[in-house]
Amino acid sequence: MKKIGKKYISPAKLLASGFMAIILTGGILLCLPISSSTHTYTHILDCIFTATSAVCVTGLVVVDTGTHWSTFGQVVIICLIQIGGIGFMSLATFIFLIARKRISMQSRIVLKDSYNLSQTGGIVRIAKHVLIFTFTTELIGALLSMITFVPRFGLVKGIGVSVFHSIASFCNAGFDVLGNYNSLTEYAANPFILIVTSMLIIIGGLGFFVIEDIASMRKGPRTLSFHTKLVLSTTLALIFFGALIIFIFEYNNPQTLGPLSLRDKIVESFFNSVTPRTAGFNSLNMLSLTSISALTIIILMFVGGSPGSTAGGIKTTTISVLLITLYCWIRGKDNIEVFHRRIGFNSLKKSITITTITVLLILFDIFILSYTENGTLRQIAFEVFSAFGTVGLTMNFTPELSAIGKIIIITAMYIGRLGPLTIALALSKESTNADGKYQYPEGDILLG
Repeated sequence: MKKIGKKYISPAKLLASGFMAIILTGGILLCLPISSSTHTYTHILDCIFTATSAVCVTGLVVVDTGTHWSTFGQVVIICLIQIGGIGFMSLATFIFLIARKRISMQSRIVLKDSYNLSQTGGIVRIAKHVLIFTFTTELIGALLSMITFVPRFGLVKGIGVSVFHSIASFCNAGFDVLGNYNSLTEYAANPFILIVTSMLIIIGGLGFFVIEDIASMRKGPRTLSFHTKLVLSTTLALIFFGALIIFIFEYNNPQTLGPLSLRDKIVESFFNSVTPRTAGFNSLNMLSLTSISALTIIILMFVGGSPGSTAGGIKTTTISVLLITLYCWIRGKDNIEVFHRRIGFNSLKKSITITTITVLLILFDIFILSYTENGTLRQIAFEVFSAFGTVGLTMNFTPELSAIGKIIIITAMYIGRLGPLTIALALSKESTNADGKYQYPEGDILLG
């Protein structure tokens, strides 16, 4: 708890207010004439929308990133993406470390909560590793991207586009700096840039601690942690089955995979199974997808990436706990078990809470937007799931949003990035510890 005056502010409230402060600062900077390519003021709501999308590493935009914003505006956006991807507390830690300042206990507690850790021990060391790994991976991604972008845009602009694309990919942001809302549709037959982008998305979405756990194996044979096993198995399953469904149902679609070679169809299926898990780049027209492919992408957007990563969604571990629980209960097991480990009741309770809150908020937003907007239910549902999952994919619907629609999507992106549980804790009152002093008798309920 951080003391402010005579009151204490919880880590959840500090994280929520910190992200909001960065969004407002970014929005004000984007409003300045220097931020637009025409050197005119941009509407404040569009600026706040863009800043929210950047900080919440989403990628939904109401104005074209590549043509509307000047170089200064694009630099502001990529800085907001970087801060949102690694977390503002990680950035603050980086500045303190450079200035050789001491990291306070309050800051360590907030860092712990931002990484979803259970203890503060070694949190500064972890933050250092996160920063080093992030910047190193983004540098490698930028160098590889230059192979594609420098020949097309020239040396200076090609380097700028590559750096922007690499940071956006690793942070799972999905902002398109290429212009005209094209994203990577022009590179549908370029497997190199699609695979490089996919690898950056996957690495950013696995979570820093999973990567560190895998990397530590080089020091000698060891068993991966239970968390890492759960994340890796769920991630591989989602990518495989998502790619398989897209490959099967888009194979002969003349507006998507139909005209491509077999090699490009396989790469495209893989890429479009990876990017919905909160990255938001698209190499296919989302409006042209078959209904089952669109539904598959919605499910992938809902699940998202893994805890402690740059990704959003309810997270891979959450859906894993729910599915494993369902499987164990159907088999008549009293304990929830997988990989020779038992999942505790608190993990199940948290998973149910996160999923329930997210579903209710998504349904509420779909209900409101169905009244205020002119899009089809398919477009609206796709947009809302994309916003909550901090994905950034759209069926050409975002630029058409009304003022109310923009506010709804801004709120969805903000909640999706922080997590519904963090928002709930930030808004809730402190516990009075009354629970446990007494218990009501158990009531019988008929279910099913």
